[in-house]
Amino acid sequence: MARNDTFASTSRPAAGAPQRAGQAAAAGHGYHRWARDMLRCLDQLTAGIAVAHADRDARLPELRETYRLFERRLRRQLAWEDTQLFPLLAVLDHGDSASTAAARDAVGELRLGDAELGQILTRLAELSDDFAAPRWASLDHRLMLDQLGTLAAETRAHLHGQQQALLPQPDEC
Repeated sequence: MARNDTFASTSRPAAGAPQRAGQAAAAGHGYHRWARDMLRCLDQLTAGIAVAHADRDARLPELRETYRLFERRLRRQLAWEDTQLFPLLAVLDHGDSASTAAARDAVGELRLGDAELGQILTRLAELSDDFAAPRWASLDHRLMLDQLGTLAAETRAHLHGQQQALLPQPDEC
């Protein structure tokens, strides 16, 4: 389930923030669909592995709970982006000044959510030895860690790309 359509920060449009806003919304919707599918799969895997192998790795129940925290937080963030942020960004393309101010406030809120998600991802990496499977791990356990690692990498790329697309660049200040 690897993704290749996250934000492309190397192809930043020259026309400025409004174009970047539309680009961010379009790319965000693709990531959102993919992430929701991954979250469903990982929910089952983390639950099963935490029960099946807790006797071999005492961190697995905490990994499961940390994943559940990440899942809740990411789902809330995705819903907020879909219902609040992306509609505001669509207005940026039309230059409405009141909505532009609201969109700037929303981007500030986005940064706070991104920081929280980043902290949870760091904890997941710590609990899983950077998503590396122990020698004794079953195929499901290996799959879980591989998928967690993919989700973490894609989420970090999404968060970074979103910030690159939405925040003013030094030459625009």
